[in-house]
Amino acid sequence: MAAMARKSLQVRIRNLTGGVVFLLALGLVFPASASARLEKENFWPFWDRRTEPISGARETGILGPLFHYAEKEQTKQYGVRPLFFIKKDARADTTEVDILYPLATYRREGKEKRLQILQLFSIKSEAPTIGPREEGFTLFPFIFYKKSEEEKKGYFALFPFYGTLRDKFGRDEIRFYLFPLYSTARRKDVISRNYFWPFVSVSRGEKQRSFRVWPFYGFSEKQGSYSKRFILWPFIMWQRTGLDSENPKELFTVLPFYARMVSKEREYTSILWPFFSHVVDRKREYSQWNLPFPIFSYASGIGRQTFRLWPLFGRDQRPGRYSFFLLWPVYIYTESEDREVSSIRHRFLFVLYSDLKQERRRDGLSRRRLDMWPLFTYRREEDGSRSFQLLSILAPLLPGLKGIERNLSPLWALYRYRQDAEGNVTHSLLWHLIYRERGAGYSRWEILGPLLTLETKEEESSFSILKGLFGFGRKEGRSYLRLFYYFKLRGFW
Repeated sequence: MAAMARKSLQVRIRNLTGGVVFLLALGLVFPASASARLEKENFWPFWDRRTEPISGARETGILGPLFHYAEKEQTKQYGVRPLFFIKKDARADTTEVDILYPLATYRREGKEKRLQILQLFSIKSEAPTIGPREEGFTLFPFIFYKKSEEEKKGYFALFPFYGTLRDKFGRDEIRFYLFPLYSTARRKDVISRNYFWPFVSVSRGEKQRSFRVWPFYGFSEKQGSYSKRFILWPFIMWQRTGLDSENPKELFTVLPFYARMVSKEREYTSILWPFFSHVVDRKREYSQWNLPFPIFSYASGIGRQTFRLWPLFGRDQRPGRYSFFLLWPVYIYTESEDREVSSIRHRFLFVLYSDLKQERRRDGLSRRRLDMWPLFTYRREEDGSRSFQLLSILAPLLPGLKGIERNLSPLWALYRYRQDAEGNVTHSLLWHLIYRERGAGYSRWEILGPLLTLETKEEESSFSILKGLFGFGRKEGRSYLRLFYYFKLRGFW
């Protein structure tokens, strides 16, 4: 009888243990069903889903920053960093795709489409509401193709064998045959013929002509506008430009021995260019000496005041701009001002440390960006929102590139802090291993992923282990104790 009793007790213990394990597993896999679908699900590092309080988007992350999905109103974005990232905005009718950024990008705005790979291969399709539809394809520098509904706007070129280009490289039209053997270029009414480019060239147009056997001799003239000549370019040159303006200029050089430029507004003289030079600027009312450049420079006058003893010390003051350096490039300070914005920037060793402050003059709103490469990046926007990221490898070197911020920066963001204009704050350490969220009358801690959760909201509070395996709290003035996700004892104390 005793043996049968022990066996019966063992069966009951196994059944109870199995039930507990089943409830635990069920609660871990489907904890949302136990609490009316949790708004935040943190199963670090495998799964994280929440409504982000700063952006307002519903976000899902898998394996930290690797797999990402976010949705807000009519905007969706998802990706597998750093392989690809996709953003779709149904309201604006746009699509953005990054593939191994910056290897390839695709952009669609309405019916206009653009694809590029390393800026060498590109496909473009345009269908504007006003004007002809256009499609293009480029594999730089070998293939150039454009199809247009407008006459004489399309072209095709297979470089270097044969082709025609239009509205490219600063010319209205370019034609070539076995480049560089022969090519022509047209800009307005001027047609240039090139033989063995860039060595021999002849151009003709209305009141304009030029001839070049480079680098031995060449000239270019336009009646009433300019006259340019060179011998053994770039050593000997003489030019008269701006003849149809109020400030015509004359230039003569025998480089590197002598160079002189004279106009009504400015005189420039150089001996052993660019080391020794003198400038008299009558328009800005200052004179400047460089003896030798860039080591010593001195300027005085209303328009400019400069003293530089490079690399030890230097200062330069002009209308709307002031700069200063000490032990260049150890410390560099710049200050500028225009009609819209005034800026102040401190830099140490160029990108090692940078502190930029900008203020809008019309309303006094300001923004700030602070970078210490590769440790961190801090930003404060005009509306008062702020962000901070610990470990910032590329953003200080290439600031403002949206592709880097969404494709690469999250991969090494050891710690992130964000605050919006309303004062809502989030902290994230190691991609939500430890997460803090704080707002008006609300606070939430998530420690070691799903292990510990502490939340307070107005007169409510809760604490849980493993999302409800064990927890307690207070709601509607009553305390409660939670066990195994589904058992809830009210008025426990």
